[in-house]
Amino acid sequence: MTAGAAAAATHATAGCIAGADPEKMQRLPNLEGLKNEVIMPRESRNVYDHATRTLGVKIIEVNSTDELQSALSSRTAMIQILGSHFGHAKFGLKEVAPIARKAGVPIFIDAAADYLIVPNPYIALGADMVAYSGGKIIRGPQTAGLLVGRKDLIRAAWANSAPHHAFGRGLKVSKEEIVGMLAAVETWRTRLDVQTQFREWESWYAHITEQLTKVSGLRRRCVGPPAAVRFRRLRSVGTPTESD
Repeated sequence: MTAGAAAAATHATAGCIAGADPEKMQRLPNLEGLKNEVIMPRESRNVYDHATRTLGVKIIEVNSTDELQSALSSRTAMIQILGSHFGHAKFGLKEVAPIARKAGVPIFIDAAADYLIVPNPYIALGADMVAYSGGKIIRGPQTAGLLVGRKDLIRAAWANSAPHHAFGRGLKVSKEEIVGMLAAVETWRTRLDVQTQFREWESWYAHITEQLTKVSGLRRRCVGPPAAVRFRRLRSVGTPTESD
């Protein structure tokens, strides 16, 4: 359990840099002599990169297998990729995983906007760690999240988080949040049907649209999901065009 998907990214980065070595953990964010680079495909960059960069690492952008091969070095702590299970990535996990596996570099997936799928599709494709937001589609506590994946890396991430005296000490998760996330995960896995949820949300969109379009000059329409998200959105527009 983490304090959101952003905290999961911070803990994952710390775990990949310092492992569970107490001396290395105490040095963070002083990266002298430690791995200090995280590789990201260009299309995976977003404002949440700050959660990774807070360790002081340098982000190395790549946009092809050749660039990835050239970027890998003894300084590489991990590779971070934006989850795209419900969309399409020009250069994503499928392309990165074989190269990362050969180099022995762990892959972290930011799947904050995904819902839970078991078996995990990212891990099946070669990812080592996957982060989810608790307060988005999983509908748990807004300030909680999940970090799942390879046991040794998850244990290292945990060692670098609260309640330990490490870099992630401030990213604490309360007992109430832990119980809330457990309830949300159990509910999602055992009681919720995704397609039923989609139909319910579409009915909400229809009702909201009916009410709002009564306002002169105000229009609403559903637009397709962005690359990393499965769900359609309701958008207000003036004159609806493809560029809106």
